[in-house]
Amino acid sequence: MTRTMTLETDITAVNTATSMSSQGTVTSPNRNVPSGASVISTIYVSIGVDAAADGQSVFLLTVKGAGIQEQSIVFAAAGAVAPQSGSDTAPLVMNSVQLTDLDLDISTADQIELNVEMMGSDLGTCTCAATLLFS
Repeated sequence: MTRTMTLETDITAVNTATSMSSQGTVTSPNRNVPSGASVISTIYVSIGVDAAADGQSVFLLTVKGAGIQEQSIVFAAAGAVAPQSGSDTAPLVMNSVQLTDLDLDISTADQIELNVEMMGSDLGTCTCAATLLFS
């Protein structure tokens, strides 16, 4: 049995944990652990950066809940030079990351909390999404 949960958010400030609490047009998605699940087995996480400012950052995903030992995972890094008018600067492309064989113990009484943080330089607005696979 595998179930999923997808959450997303926009990051607008550096060095600030931002709660991933929406899902596109769904402003309050269900964050309860699916019935029968005992572990988070895999996490897929993606981030898009508008690169509106020069700098470099790393991105941290934190998974927590009432019965979950808090886990913080660095999943991406980016460096950017803000585009100049008339420039042919290439777009910043970052691939999705798949974190497998995690086996993070959970309880069906848990509500999952995901936070993402841009650490280092403020690269502008970033959008992050993560999908958790439960087993």
